[in-house]
Amino acid sequence: LQMPLLEDFDPLVDNITVTVSINEIRALKTIDLLSEPDFYVKVRINTEEFISDIFENMKYVENLNWSVSSQVPKDDEFVNISIELWDKNNKFDLLCDISADEGNLTQVRTADLVYSIATGVWWGDDSLGDPSGYGRLNGCDDNSIYQQDRDCEMWFDISQNDFEEDGFPYWLETNMYNTSPLVSNLGEDADQDGIPIEWEHIFGLTYFEWGHDEGYYMVFDPFLWENHTDMDDDDDGLNNIEEYKTWQWGSDPFRQDIFIE
Repeated sequence: LQMPLLEDFDPLVDNITVTVSINEIRALKTIDLLSEPDFYVKVRINTEEFISDIFENMKYVENLNWSVSSQVPKDDEFVNISIELWDKNNKFDLLCDISADEGNLTQVRTADLVYSIATGVWWGDDSLGDPSGYGRLNGCDDNSIYQQDRDCEMWFDISQNDFEEDGFPYWLETNMYNTSPLVSNLGEDADQDGIPIEWEHIFGLTYFEWGHDEGYYMVFDPFLWENHTDMDDDDDGLNNIEEYKTWQWGSDPFRQDIFIE
């Protein structure tokens, strides 16, 4: 689906604010030889930059829940977001690798993303179906698992405000889903296939940047019954119903997951 030019992607709110939330950080390799890493995060939303506190002597930062927000133009569909993970040192801070991208010494380690205020999805160095999963950055996604290049992983989320606070942007509801932007749709299962709309939105809507095929595509349609009990795209033994039920522990239908009880 191609996008029209608009002057206001959400007329129900005075301002659109995009929020980037960093939830967890983990070192996958040795970051410091003499101690555990002293991580801190830099996030840039369009031109506004934010820097977190330093998480001292921690190779695994759990339940971080650090978030930053920035007001963005209401007439520009795309928001540019970059995320950097740094290790604080006495002389020179070291940039850790959380990216699957190629480029110069900064780009190859930094996660560069594009977020859509029209649909609430993002792509770039993290996208639906990538090796580490959606909302999870991993420096080993560039096939550098056997190289000592400060690979780390990070769990994050990107969101925006909307009138009824259900997480579905106005344009998405009025142009793709045909739901009311005045009523929360959280928990609804309109197609009665056993999975609510929010899961099918997060894992079922993506953006392709491929030439004449560029645009939005529905992998799963929240309003069309699909046999999720017979879908296992990542061949991990969990069908989509089971992926949904283990979603709270990070399950992703396009990345193989292992759960141990």
